[in-house]
Amino acid sequence: MLKKYKNSDPDEHFAKRTNDDLMDLLSQLWIKSPEDISYVDRITFAGLKTISGMVCDLITKVLNETHIKGHHFFLDNLDKVRRGGKGMLTTSNHSTYPDDPFIPGALLNGQYLNSWKILFGDNSEYENWKWTPAEKRNFFYHKNKKLRRIFRWFFGRTKTVPILRGQGLNQIAQTQLESFLRHGDWVHVFGEGTRTRKHGKLRKFKPGIGKLIHQAPQTLIVPFGHDGLQNVTPLGSAAEVIDDRTGEVDKRILRTGQRIQIVIGEPFTLTSIVEKMDPSVENYLEIAEMIRTRVAECHQEAIELNK
Repeated sequence: MLKKYKNSDPDEHFAKRTNDDLMDLLSQLWIKSPEDISYVDRITFAGLKTISGMVCDLITKVLNETHIKGHHFFLDNLDKVRRGGKGMLTTSNHSTYPDDPFIPGALLNGQYLNSWKILFGDNSEYENWKWTPAEKRNFFYHKNKKLRRIFRWFFGRTKTVPILRGQGLNQIAQTQLESFLRHGDWVHVFGEGTRTRKHGKLRKFKPGIGKLIHQAPQTLIVPFGHDGLQNVTPLGSAAEVIDDRTGEVDKRILRTGQRIQIVIGEPFTLTSIVEKMDPSVENYLEIAEMIRTRVAECHQEAIELNK
């Protein structure tokens, strides 16, 4: 639990601390191994996983139409035991805020319905859920104190890792994600580091994703690309959606009847290449570019299939 401060909001103290101290405090919300999870934690996680999974399916498969090519590449490696205990890194293009959880949620193919097994000690249902880095300011903070507590409660209990954008490759979130991969967990990251506003464009990948693989070279990498979600959630997305009737920009938070296309590429590893590389930003960028190339192929195919 976070340390209690008398007659003050802890966030006032967070602002006075160094980034490392801040991340150390926040990390206590989400770093727990399966054996340390209490029964209350299990109930909470199972409930949140089920509800979020149902919402993702409602939006991507009921209110809209989602097509997935290469789905077996993901499903065959979802279980930690089936992939031989290797960590799994999934990565894709990033067009709009709800890319995660909507896209990974659509890939799970109803797996969230097994969340009840967590209540009976099945740790695989906990372990086979992704860890996701999220920018601390956007996901763990709000100027409204009540909303801030809700954000921290929710994201702190759904395996979301708070990261500080622009604070380097050695912050606690980065090193923790590396540890997760070495221990065989599933980590999902957006290699671009932020949303890309221009439809069809894929930014250069940041060195952080390269460092993840350098520090966990056995990791199985599953690339995928998607197109169409930017039309479902146009506000703040990669493309301005024009209303067919009025010709004006559609500012609705959620649209329906759209087509979403996901293309999953063949999983691969870079073990033999990475193990020969020294730790350096230049090498991390080289690794990142190798991964980006695979994601770009999936992304472009998704766009073509979605036309």
